[in-house]
Amino acid sequence: MNATKMARRRPLALDPARRFAIKRNVHEWVIGAEAQRFAQAFADVLGTPGARFGAIEVQRLPGRDGQPFAVGERFAGCVKLPHLPFSRWLEDNLFSDYAEMVEMTPLRVVYRYLSGCPMAGTSTFEVQPLGDRCRLRVIFEHQEVGGFAVTILHRFGIRMHDRVTQAQVEAAAARLSAPILSSTLE
Repeated sequence: MNATKMARRRPLALDPARRFAIKRNVHEWVIGAEAQRFAQAFADVLGTPGARFGAIEVQRLPGRDGQPFAVGERFAGCVKLPHLPFSRWLEDNLFSDYAEMVEMTPLRVVYRYLSGCPMAGTSTFEVQPLGDRCRLRVIFEHQEVGGFAVTILHRFGIRMHDRVTQAQVEAAAARLSAPILSSTLE
């Protein structure tokens, strides 16, 4: 990932005046693990060097692989293509979402989307204690930034976001040998 390009990316805010509606996609999972343990496992899964969930690879700036995420850190979720001519260009310009961590507590993480993404908005991950279980609520608030973005998000982007999140939840639960008791994606 190019650190100079990443530093130039700007936050994309939701804008009620934009011609595209603001949307909210919410999913929940109940996991058979205590909240703090699951939240840490989830963070560990995302921080694994070269973390990959389906076709999406989490790309971090040089020196950040394997480190805990931090507020202000920028990263990308990139759909990896087979090595073909121009595949790196396509990944960087059409198949990556760029984001910045804006809030991090042990049980809540929020990141916002940056220029170069087809949408403005945020993704919020909240782990809620339920005794010896917990609930993970993921809130994806987004708004397309152009007509092409509508096509991308509605043809495969939203479903891909859901599948990636499901894979992340499964990996974190597996780390703890904890069952996923329910999910709104099932």
